Amino acid sequence: MVIDDIKSALENDLTIIKTSNGYNNTIKKVYRKVKYASDLNIGELPCFSISIPTGENLETNEPPEVANLDGFIFGYKSIKDAEDPESELLGLYEDVISRLDNTDSYLYQNDNVQSYMIKGFGLDPSENVGYIVMPMRITITN
Repeated sequence: MVIDDIKSALENDLTIIKTSNGYNNTIKKVYRKVKYASDLNIGELPCFSISIPTGENLETNEPPEVANLDGFIFGYKSIKDAEDPESELLGLYEDVISRLDNTDSYLYQNDNVQSYMIKGFGLDPSENVGYIVMPMRITITN
C-alpha cells in the first residue's frame, strides 16, 4: 500500500542516520507510531517515531492523482548531562534534513512521492529526555 511504502522508506532513511555515515547522531530505533518521551528507555535514545495519518482514500492501491500526506517526525534524545540541550536536539533536525535532501534517500526514490518537505520544528529541552517535533508534508501522485 502507498502509505506503508512511504512509512517504510522514511523508516529506512532514518535508520541510516549514524555518526559513522557522517551524521551528528547514531539512531538506535525508529518507531512507526507516536511514542511519548516518558515511554522510552534511555538505552533506546536517540530515536525517532513517525506519524503519518492514514486516509481511507489512500489505503487502496489507487490513491487520488495528487494527495498531500501531513505527518510528523518526532526525535528523542537524552539531554540530562548536555551543556546545550537545544543544540543537541537541533542536531537531530539537521540529520533528518541532511538525509532526506540526499538523492539516494529512500523517500526521494519512492515512485509515488512527488515531493516532500519538513515544514519547521518545535523542541522541548526541559526534561531528561528532550524531543523535537518536525511537521512534514509528502505529496504523492498515482
